[in-house]
Amino acid sequence: MVLEYCELGTLDEHVTSIRGKHGRQGLHEETAKVIFGQLCNALTYCHDNGIVHRNLKSKSVLLDSQLNVKLADFCLAKILQTFSWRALLVHPICSDCMQYSAPEMFYARRYDGIRADIWSL
Repeated sequence: MVLEYCELGTLDEHVTSIRGKHGRQGLHEETAKVIFGQLCNALTYCHDNGIVHRNLKSKSVLLDSQLNVKLADFCLAKILQTFSWRALLVHPICSDCMQYSAPEMFYARRYDGIRADIWSL
């Protein structure tokens, strides 16, 4: 697999570097709004095309030098077979994504993947 180069790395790495360089707690509010808006657009595109990410976290978001968002890490993604009730899914929980996962993903039951993705935002 080949991806375009994202100079700023992951969102997690970028926020960590800002804390180290500038002593701030995180992103400026306006920057956070831009990144969040792009994440919403990327996730909407996935959902409109029948894909649920299921592993959305700051380490799954890549940033180029212009702060353009690239959604990555689709290893747990699923293609929905039907949009009738958004194809409820059972999800294997990974330790790296637990803090971003919707509560219903922690139970060994079926859940709505689209709603769980939105929770992760």
